[in-house]
Amino acid sequence: DIPHPLSVYGMTKYKGEQEVLKRSPNSLVIRTGSLFGGFEKDTKYIRRFYNSLMAGQPIRATDDRYGSPTYVPDLIAETVRLLQAGATGVAHVANKGVASYLEVALRIRELTGANVEVSGAPASEMDPKGVARGRMEGLESNRGIELRPFDVALAEYIAALTERSKQS
Repeated sequence: DIPHPLSVYGMTKYKGEQEVLKRSPNSLVIRTGSLFGGFEKDTKYIRRFYNSLMAGQPIRATDDRYGSPTYVPDLIAETVRLLQAGATGVAHVANKGVASYLEVALRIRELTGANVEVSGAPASEMDPKGVARGRMEGLESNRGIELRPFDVALAEYIAALTERSKQS
């Protein structure tokens, strides 16, 4: 789809892409999904869901906003491959699949075996600031790029988080 930013943040990112490509046509701009995989440094929603579940705290997650969760190691590997191949222009790089925040929270609960309530709510109730956001932020990789399904990568990440927490 043609980018259609709804917020100042989104517009700034898009204009930044355009400016980079205008000033340096041989540049590579990578668009990706919502990232996960930073372990202790991860502050994104997947890690917050995991932490809440492990602490026995219920989760309330958006059930009407969708995205393509993307595992950082998969993104890095594909970025390196693209750079080594001399790729330029705009590349979409995201793990395969789309899910709501609620669906991701439910999958993490399943992977951890946590017996904690997970419920859904519309984005309008979850974002008190009223920031304009797209309801569909899913991203399909292009240029023949095929990363594995996000739920496979998510299972790997949750297993690694669980193993790290056992070692601490």
